[in-house]
Amino acid sequence: MPVLDIELPEELWQRLCEEARRRAIAPAALLREVAAGIADGSLRLVHGDDEPLVSQQSLGIPSYVRDAWSRRNTATFERAHARVSRLTARFGDYLGYFERNRPFSPAQVEAHCRTLGIRAGHCSAHDALMDCEFARSLWDTLDEWNMNARRAQLLPLNDFADGLREQAEQIRKFEGLKIERLSSGKVEETAGDLWRIIAGLRIAQQNFKLVVCSKALHHILPDLVPPVDREYTLRFFYNQRALSGTVPEERAFHELYVWFHYISCKCAPEIHSRLRPIREEQSHMNTSVTRVIDNAVVGFVKKHPEEFSRPRE
Repeated sequence: MPVLDIELPEELWQRLCEEARRRAIAPAALLREVAAGIADGSLRLVHGDDEPLVSQQSLGIPSYVRDAWSRRNTATFERAHARVSRLTARFGDYLGYFERNRPFSPAQVEAHCRTLGIRAGHCSAHDALMDCEFARSLWDTLDEWNMNARRAQLLPLNDFADGLREQAEQIRKFEGLKIERLSSGKVEETAGDLWRIIAGLRIAQQNFKLVVCSKALHHILPDLVPPVDREYTLRFFYNQRALSGTVPEERAFHELYVWFHYISCKCAPEIHSRLRPIREEQSHMNTSVTRVIDNAVVGFVKKHPEEFSRPRE
């Protein structure tokens, strides 16, 4: 694609810089947000002496997303918002980049599909949790995905299976729910209820629940719970691999969940066109709406390494 040089009028550039300073982000980041917003129709430019360069009301971000992020500083929210805008504007491109540069090993993908295949063979999540084969496959999957390393240390298989079954009745309440079908008024409530399950899961020795337990619950409720990892999800939204006390895990799950819901609705046609049937013998990663969104996030982080090479914040 040829490079197009555009010279902005001085007055427009100054106003853009003022808006960027107000948001505590770089002018280049605001330009990328503007371009992505115009491309996907979620943003319009306004003019007039009493109006900002970019209208906050025109950004297209629902109030429930802003409310969930209300405790976060403006710069962190605006950075996440800018990235989500770019992700949704070129969602298919980032999925394509993921497919061409998939960072996961064949063994990891096969384990993922095998566990979801067993899960799909049961009529309910509750029944799957009673199945020793499912518990074994889920343990093996988390192990294959490096969740049994120093940071996590999965419990022995029997204790791991018991920990899953302890939450079976709570998990039963979410049968049939899909993230993209939640009403905006139910998103935060659902995130809170899911977090209580995550917090109560006794499947690993360490106290940090967000990553290992979200990955486990994703394989139990794949249509509802997104998997969270350090290398891609946390870096995309928070610019760091570890929260390190800067963001409580419960708060982070709420904040991530509302963005996943927003993306699931905004990019629904593209996401559903990528979904493929789940069978144990197949090896692909487009296994659910939440997984497809995460694939696009992985593609974004891999395509823009320069944005994620800074020291941790």
